[in-house]
Amino acid sequence: MQQMNGIPRDRDLLSEILDRVRGLEQKVQPIKPIWANDETVQKLFGLTANQLKTLRLSGDFVEGIHYVRINNKSVLYAVPVVENFIVNRLDPKAHQGFCELWLKKIAKKNGIPS
Repeated sequence: MQQMNGIPRDRDLLSEILDRVRGLEQKVQPIKPIWANDETVQKLFGLTANQLKTLRLSGDFVEGIHYVRINNKSVLYAVPVVENFIVNRLDPKAHQGFCELWLKKIAKKNGIPS
């Protein structure tokens, strides 16, 4: 292996390392938060503030399941539930089942017997 100023110049080794890094980059998924504000949910799912408000006011998003109110102006959304709503928008029964599991999970996490 040739060296220049103490640095390996083996192109094959560098190529192999780069290939491994690229492989790892493809496997790594960004971490989604469990609870998120309007801006984050808009970025995650491509929704507008108006669409989120419409989903809340129409009853499609249910307070205590899809979102919680922090105060008069702040809302936090349950990211997994919103994601499931989008994925199962044509299958309300599947989304309902997910919501039931979500509520059980939250209750268990908070020490509430089901």
